[in-house]
Amino acid sequence: EELIPFGLEEVVIDHTIIGVSEGESTALVVAVPHDRVAEHLVTLNDAGIDPVAIEPDSLSLFHFCRYARMQLMQDVVLIDIGASKSMLCVVRDGKLKVTRSITIAGDLLTRNLLAQTQGTYAEVESAKQDIVAKIEKEDTPASRALHEFLTALTTEIRNTIQSQGEVPD
Repeated sequence: EELIPFGLEEVVIDHTIIGVSEGESTALVVAVPHDRVAEHLVTLNDAGIDPVAIEPDSLSLFHFCRYARMQLMQDVVLIDIGASKSMLCVVRDGKLKVTRSITIAGDLLTRNLLAQTQGTYAEVESAKQDIVAKIEKEDTPASRALHEFLTALTTEIRNTIQSQGEVPD
């Protein structure tokens, strides 16, 4: 109770077991304000979706890893690059090691491309996938923007992994 900045009556609390070892379980507990959950439910309802469950995006990556039976691999790093944030999930030996939200995401790439090209935001956003697909090793404003974006994102991923005592190649 003392670990969350809200009263217990203001939040929805849930948990998931992320590891079991020698008869002990490690759980991840999530507390989300009721109004945030209500906002999401309204958005889903407006889209005609009746959700069976709602969970934090970082746990969605972990559950996907379990569902896809990726735990057979020694280490797995899952990355979801969204518009406003990217999610990173590191799974080691089938156990959740770390999740992290990174503010380097698709909108940043769009802004970088916009700064390097001669288009409107809407034009660059709609053409982003084509621009990225066409960039090879050429030195163009778009390739420089993509390089800046990927350098920043991979630096954050590497720092997160290294903070867990691992040094990726």
